[in-house]
Amino acid sequence: MIQGSFTLLLSSLASAQPNGGGLNFDAVDTGPVVAAAHAGDATSVIAAVVVIVVLLGLVGVAGWSGRQAQRPAVLDLARAPVPAKLATIGVLTIFALTHALGAAAVYLNTRELYPTATEYFFYLKPARLASLSHAHLMAIATMDGIVAALYTLGQRDGVVTRAVVVAAFLGVTSDIASWWLTKYAGGGFETLSMVSGVLFSAAFLVMSGSVLWCMWRPARGKS
Repeated sequence: MIQGSFTLLLSSLASAQPNGGGLNFDAVDTGPVVAAAHAGDATSVIAAVVVIVVLLGLVGVAGWSGRQAQRPAVLDLARAPVPAKLATIGVLTIFALTHALGAAAVYLNTRELYPTATEYFFYLKPARLASLSHAHLMAIATMDGIVAALYTLGQRDGVVTRAVVVAAFLGVTSDIASWWLTKYAGGGFETLSMVSGVLFSAAFLVMSGSVLWCMWRPARGKS
C-alpha cells in the first residue's frame, strides 16, 4: 500500500508542469472550457433572449389579469403588535442579507475563483449542481413565499401586486434553469442568469419595502 502511494506521488510529480523553475500543481487544461463556451454560443444567446421575453411576457400577463380584481387588502399590517413588527423586520433583514451573500458568492465563484460563469459550471459536477439547485430552490422559494404572503395580504389586489409576485418566482426558477443551460448548452445563457437574478431580487425588494411601509404607516380607520 505504501509502495502504491509512493508510485502515485511520483506520477503526480512527473505530470506536474514547470512554472518559473518550479512545479505548477494547479495547471488546468482550459481547452474544453473554451470549446464549451463557444459551442452553440450564438444559439444560446438567441435562446436566452427568447426565454427572457417569455418570462417578462408572463409577468405582464399576470399583472394584466389583476386589472379586474381590485379587491381590498385582507390584513392591516399597521395594526400588528410592535413585537410582531420587530420580528418581521428581523426576518426581512436576514432574508436581505441572504440575498446579498448569495450575490457575493456568485461573484466570487464566477469572477474570482473562476474567470467566467461558463468555466465555473463546466467544472461543477452534475451531483453538486443538483445539490446546489435543490438548496437554492427550497431556500429562496421559502423566503419569497413568506414575504409574498405578507405583501399580498397587506396590499390591494391588482396589476402590480400580481406582477411582482409572479416575477419573484419566475425569476428564481429561470435563474436555476440557466445554471444547467450554461453548463450543457454554452455561455450565452449567462445573460439569462443575470436577468433572472435581477428580476427576483428586485421583486423581493419591492415586496419587502411594501411590507415595511404598510406596517409603519398610520392604521386605516378605527378598531
